[in-house]
Amino acid sequence: MSIYSADSNSKEVTKLISNDVNNFERFANTIPNLILAPFEVLAVVVVLWVYLGPVEFVIIVILVGLLGIQHWIDNYSKKYHHLVTGKSNARVSIIREIMQGIKFIKINGWEMPYAESISRVRR
Repeated sequence: MSIYSADSNSKEVTKLISNDVNNFERFANTIPNLILAPFEVLAVVVVLWVYLGPVEFVIIVILVGLLGIQHWIDNYSKKYHHLVTGKSNARVSIIREIMQGIKFIKINGWEMPYAESISRVRR
């Protein structure tokens, strides 16, 4: 059990809420694009039909194929992002425990006895 668990729990809750608000804000900024996207696609298809004729469908098939590749790459990178995030969270947790231990030792004035025991073990 950690000495400062209430403080660290409030920090974690604040961090989670901040991440949720950032995600919501990012989504809210994309809503206009989601509404306008079908009209933009229709306009592009009409312009391509006027300039290129039936060849535009080959171009559209290529673009859809590229979207599939982009989706695969995105999923691949998300998998490794979650692995890296998990490892960094573990490192942060260990460092936090170490810092709390150092703080506890300093608060109680046990620096000299611990320094002596550490120097004995190092010899």
